[in-house]
Amino acid sequence: FLNCLIFIGYMIALIPVALVMFKYVYSLPNYMEYFYVLLKLFPCYILFVFDSVIESYFWASGKAHHVFIQTILTNIGVYLTAFILLLCNVWTISLDGVIILFNLGVIVSSTHTITAYLHEKRLKKQCLKDKLYLEIPSKEHKELVLKYRQECLHHGIPKSVGFPLKDIKSYEDWLIDVQKNLVADDIQTQYLVFRQRDKKLIGLMVVRHTLKNPTLKKYSGNIGYSVLPSERQKGYGNKILKLGLDICRDLKKKKVLLICGEDNIASTKIIQKNGGTLIKKVPLDDGVVQLRFEIELNKKVGN
Repeated sequence: FLNCLIFIGYMIALIPVALVMFKYVYSLPNYMEYFYVLLKLFPCYILFVFDSVIESYFWASGKAHHVFIQTILTNIGVYLTAFILLLCNVWTISLDGVIILFNLGVIVSSTHTITAYLHEKRLKKQCLKDKLYLEIPSKEHKELVLKYRQECLHHGIPKSVGFPLKDIKSYEDWLIDVQKNLVADDIQTQYLVFRQRDKKLIGLMVVRHTLKNPTLKKYSGNIGYSVLPSERQKGYGNKILKLGLDICRDLKKKKVLLICGEDNIASTKIIQKNGGTLIKKVPLDDGVVQLRFEIELNKKVGN
């Protein structure tokens, strides 16, 4: 938004320049008329700048449905209505009419976009206050876990932490594997992550007590977690990792290994926020670059 303000200041500074251009460079005989058109459009162009920036934020954060709603409201609510009024001879095209139509479209678009953005900010603020709790998977969780699985598959996610979403034979078989991992050479504890205020399953986490298995050490690390697609971008990943680190402290571990792909910017930021130090970049056979972090558990880090 600072860049928006700088750009708007730049636009304001250019208004007198536009007048000079109309009069002396283009030598327009009625240059003041063009200048007045510019002044009539200028306020909505300021809104348009903010609108475009927020749209980019929605696209980047996977909230494109806001852009879709904005498009429907603007194109159908404003421009299609104007077209129907034109066909019915209720409205006639004129320069001032087109200016008003354009400004109205920008106002409707920006009003929805800014309102949606503020709503997302309020929602994220609420989520940051949410408390999470962990449970070991059991037969009672079957319906919740399968619903979690369905949403992940719907979003094209074939695998979640400790839970092969696509290839799982049955929930009961998975529970058997979870129990086996509790007594294996490399003990792995599977957790379901619930949100306290509505008891919703919003994530999965695995804590690997040791990393004797070379495959686990190479690809997995001590803590793995995932967040339900519809609950992402709300700060839950950071909360889940903190819960995992607390468990590792209870296990008297001094440091833990965490691994993520170089393209996983969200996980990288969360790990670094919790004191993660990049120790190595490892190119894998499939072209993915793996980032390996260590977190010293006796160090204090921010929230």
